[in-house]
Amino acid sequence: MLDSLASSESIVQAALLSGQFALLATAVLLGYAFVLRASLTLRNRRYAAFIQVWRPILAEVVSDGGLSQETLPALRRRDLEFFLHEWNITHDSIRGSAESRLNALARELGIHEQVWKMLDRHQVRHKLVATATLGHLGEVRAWDRLCSLVESGNTLLSLLAASALVQIDAKRALPIVIPHMAEREDWPPARVATILRRAGPDAVSEPLAAAILEATPDKANRLLGYLDT
Repeated sequence: MLDSLASSESIVQAALLSGQFALLATAVLLGYAFVLRASLTLRNRRYAAFIQVWRPILAEVVSDGGLSQETLPALRRRDLEFFLHEWNITHDSIRGSAESRLNALARELGIHEQVWKMLDRHQVRHKLVATATLGHLGEVRAWDRLCSLVESGNTLLSLLAASALVQIDAKRALPIVIPHMAEREDWPPARVATILRRAGPDAVSEPLAAAILEATPDKANRLLGYLDT
C-alpha cells in the first residue's frame, strides 16, 4: 500500500515537473519570437530610412545627373548590405556608361575592398552578395576565387560565380563555364541563357560548338538547346 502511494506521488511529481518544463519552454519560445519580430521591425525601419537617402543617389548616378563626390553621405558599415542589394539590382537593370558610373560610386565609397571581406565569410548570403558585386565591378583579382565558386554545391552561388566570370572576361570565362553547363542539371536553362546572352554571340559560338562536339550525347543535347540564345 505504501509502495503504491509512493509510486503515485512520484508520477504526480513527474507530471508537475514536465508541466513546468513545458511552460518554461513555451516562455522561451515566445521570448525568442518576440526578439526576432523586434529585430525584423528594426531592420525594416533601417532599410526604409536607407532607401530614402540612397535610392535617389543611385538614380542620379545612373542618369548622369552630375552628382559630386563632396555631396555623398557617409555609408555606415551596418548599411553595407542594404547598399549592395540596391546597387546590384540597379546594375542588373542597366547597360553602358551607367555601369561605369555605378562602379565609380562603389569605389568612391570603398565598396570594392569591403566586398572581399564578405566573400570570406561563412554565411552563403554574404558570399552571394560579394560574388554578384565582384562580377559587376569586373574585379579580375577575384578570378581564381570565382572559378572555385563555380564548383559550389549551392546552385545560386555557382550560377552567380559563372555570371561574374563572364562579366569580367567573357572569352576567357566561357571555356570554363560551358562544360559546367553540360554537367550541372541543377542550373536552370533560363538562367544559363541569360549568362550566354550577356557574353554575346561572338564570344559564345566557338567554345559552345567545341563543347558540343566533345560532349557525350546526353550532354550535347543539353548544350544544343543554347545555340539559339
